[in-house]
Amino acid sequence: MNKISLLSFLWISITITPSYSQIEPLRSINEYLIGPENVSYHLEEQKAYYSSTFETYSNDIEQKQEEIITAIEYKKSSRKRLRSKDKQAIKYLEKDLSTLKDELASIIVFTKMWDDLVISVDAEVLNDYHGDTECYEIESYTGENYQPKEYTIKEITGKASWDELTFEPQGEPKWVKKKADQNCLSANPEDCLVWCLVETKGCQSGFDLSENEAYCRKTIQLERAPSSLPITKFISLKSGREIIPKQLQAVTCQ
Repeated sequence: MNKISLLSFLWISITITPSYSQIEPLRSINEYLIGPENVSYHLEEQKAYYSSTFETYSNDIEQKQEEIITAIEYKKSSRKRLRSKDKQAIKYLEKDLSTLKDELASIIVFTKMWDDLVISVDAEVLNDYHGDTECYEIESYTGENYQPKEYTIKEITGKASWDELTFEPQGEPKWVKKKADQNCLSANPEDCLVWCLVETKGCQSGFDLSENEAYCRKTIQLERAPSSLPITKFISLKSGREIIPKQLQAVTCQ
């Protein structure tokens, strides 16, 4: 890593909660809305990225709205007296229309989340940072202390890549065969196995399970402007989130 003297932490003017709560599915187009709370770190460029992405989602949903409205108008005009099955079909279409309206309202809310995100720069905290030639204990602004093995350092230059994070993975319980007694000496290995109900972990479509199985993530990549300054980020290995450093203390590398 190169020594840098500028850009350190992000101070976010939103309420931070302990869960990955700023995520909402758009089932009509099989996509997800992601808020600032649900990404691994923050960059100014993310505002334009999510604004453009959400605008595309809105256009897709509005097109579906138009198709449903056209279908409803056709059914209503095709017969002078609607049959019961036509009335039922219109009822379902109107329900879908209401769902699309709710999704468009959610897009407005999530777009505002990114618009309201304030990123402040303070270079002072990185005066004690000298790249990977030293190891550091980090005291964060939220009061936690992190040892070198509890975080990773990410240098962001021309290309930025961050993770969209989702709630703790949850899967369906599953019956599996496990060895009941480690001292079982049966000639037939099957005799030593019993059926056990175990919890499984999985992620929604498009997301991968983290190495420590603590959260799900999807990586987003973005080309930064050539004039963009390099940025250093400290990412917690446990949560996948950025650590906002209040103080860096050089320690012995182990």
